[in-house]
Amino acid sequence: MHKWDTVASLAAFAIAIGLGAIGFAVYDVCCSGDGTTTSKPVVRTEAGKKKATGQWSASAPGRVEPKFGEVKVTATVPGRIVNVLARTGDKVSAGDVLILLDDREPRARIRAAETLVRMLKKARDSEPQVARDVKDRREQQDRLFDAERSLFRARERLDKAVIDRREGRGSGDIARARDDVADGERRVVSERAALKKFEDDTGLPAPSKLESDLVTARAQLSLAETAFDHTRVRAPNDGTVLRMIARKGETAVPSPENLLVILGDLTGLRIRAELDERDIKKVRVGQRTMIRADAFPGREFEGRVARVAPALLPAQLGAKGPRRPTDVDVLEIFVDVTGQSELRAGMRVDVFFRSDATVGTEQSKRKTASN
Repeated sequence: MHKWDTVASLAAFAIAIGLGAIGFAVYDVCCSGDGTTTSKPVVRTEAGKKKATGQWSASAPGRVEPKFGEVKVTATVPGRIVNVLARTGDKVSAGDVLILLDDREPRARIRAAETLVRMLKKARDSEPQVARDVKDRREQQDRLFDAERSLFRARERLDKAVIDRREGRGSGDIARARDDVADGERRVVSERAALKKFEDDTGLPAPSKLESDLVTARAQLSLAETAFDHTRVRAPNDGTVLRMIARKGETAVPSPENLLVILGDLTGLRIRAELDERDIKKVRVGQRTMIRADAFPGREFEGRVARVAPALLPAQLGAKGPRRPTDVDVLEIFVDVTGQSELRAGMRVDVFFRSDATVGTEQSKRKTASN
């Protein structure tokens, strides 16, 4: 029995020593020499696993985005998709038609409203003995109405030119059509301001019943044209189609979950990085950065901090799967990539923020070399 007691005591002692060694190793990894925890964030890509030296004040994982982020486009009215005019990778201009929805109903409403407007205008103009100021008001209203119709027709011509070009049916002058739309928009603004000024400066009598009916019919026509325009899903700004989701025959629904197309301006790139909250004081606007990506081993890309978010958010770029941490808060840092880059939107990268000492040393070296 004494022999077995001795063996058991030695085994327990060995286990205790092993546990102590493991605990010391974990403490040595997680804590600095002065007993404080380090604030280096975990880098999540292979390129970021290289040990950062003293030239970096902090590092953070990030994702490459277009210059001004992604623009997610949805329909403004429900409708069946009858044509998809753009493909992933196409370059588009602001106002270009990307998707056509079924427009039979608004077209019918436009025809009915136009017929009613013509009939009421003819009846109004046939009224005898109209006062001069009332006649002037009618002329101002007619000029505004004509300007609005001209703008609608100019937009139709532009849409037709863009559609024909994308479907290979013609080579209409798209630039001239865009100029016509811009001129039409300026004319509408001018005529609307002139009518308002005339009505404000002149003490006019109340409009007659025919005048009121005509104004109402014209408003109904404008509503029908607006409904027609909503069947055209347009590019909100210049950019590139990053992803075309819509398919011919599907039903578009005005919902944030029912995206039709995603656009982005690829004339420049930025990084949306997630900085550990313990490193907030180490990053500032204008700070230089170095960017690494697994797709380009051994390559480094330059950047500069453009914007720092005002509030913390839950991390979005952490490890995937059921073990993904959900209680980690990060600060979003937006880094502009310097010059043209081979990086692609959607890539995961690691961003290293240069310390002030490193920047000062590099500036001194350049100054010495120039001398």
